[in-house]
Amino acid sequence: MPKLKLPKEPTYTGPAAIWKRALAFAIDMVILDIVIGSPFRKFFTSNLPQAGFTETLDYLTANPEAATAISAATGFIGILSLLYFAILESRLGQTVGKMLMKIKVHSDSGKIGFMAAAARSMYFIFIFPFILLWVLDPLFLIFTKENRRLSEIISKTKTVEVYTLR
Repeated sequence: MPKLKLPKEPTYTGPAAIWKRALAFAIDMVILDIVIGSPFRKFFTSNLPQAGFTETLDYLTANPEAATAISAATGFIGILSLLYFAILESRLGQTVGKMLMKIKVHSDSGKIGFMAAAARSMYFIFIFPFILLWVLDPLFLIFTKENRRLSEIISKTKTVEVYTLR
């Protein structure tokens, strides 16, 4: 019996829903916390007092070697986190969270490269001016027509979802 060659359902690519993006990011943060954060937890608890903000700031001011070690560890965590996003997005077009939410990263000019994927994730580098992205990225996501973060506009990428027309 011959196989039927039915037409495929028409699809189009559009901006990913904000709730899917947020949930994908939360999933990725849990993964990063387990894989990257857990090994550093003992280091932070042994090098920081279990106190409030003011006491911790006073401790770090009085102990510059502890402040340097904490800064180095935080920087290393930021770089590893950036690499998680940059490698997966440049190689697969999506992170584990995005895979589970069925959303992808597309480049305006074709396949997303490593540098564009890294530029999308610069908010993991905890130094000025990149920390401004903690505020600016969500604002751009909410107020731009295509739900693009500032870092996506700069890197010429976007997070998309494939919609099927029925």
